[in-house]
Amino acid sequence: MTVALAAAWAVFGILSGWPEGRWGAILVAANIAIASPLLVLGTRSTTGLPEAVVRLARYGAAASLLGLPPLGGFPGMVLIAGAGASLGGLWLAGLVLGSALVGASWLAAGGRGPLRPEPTVWRARFAGPTLLIVLLLAAAQVAWFFLAPIVGTP
Repeated sequence: MTVALAAAWAVFGILSGWPEGRWGAILVAANIAIASPLLVLGTRSTTGLPEAVVRLARYGAAASLLGLPPLGGFPGMVLIAGAGASLGGLWLAGLVLGSALVGASWLAAGGRGPLRPEPTVWRARFAGPTLLIVLLLAAAQVAWFFLAPIVGTP
């Protein structure tokens, strides 16, 4: 649902006809590529990672896909919101309402889901590349927040 919302923002940015909307769509698409693996890792209970890391991956990816600062989705969403405001408040209101509803569903979920990994030895939790992937993608989210204005300048 969250990836679909980000994709809807990107499609709107492309179809808006405004250069800011197109640049925002490119930034949102790049953010989807960064955040989606985090979201998948955050919904898997078989990763062997500590529950706190799994929860951080899930909610961090969701926040980024919702366009919350200081994560990678924010700059693209701002550009697309500017294009939506240029086309009239109704379009922008629809985008913001959709984001608010998806955000409310994340808050209502309250951490429920397959978050209980099987009990493992401490070393086994950090044995695979999974933790490294989570940490690198989380760092990429923050880096994308700062790089997006440079990359997305028309």
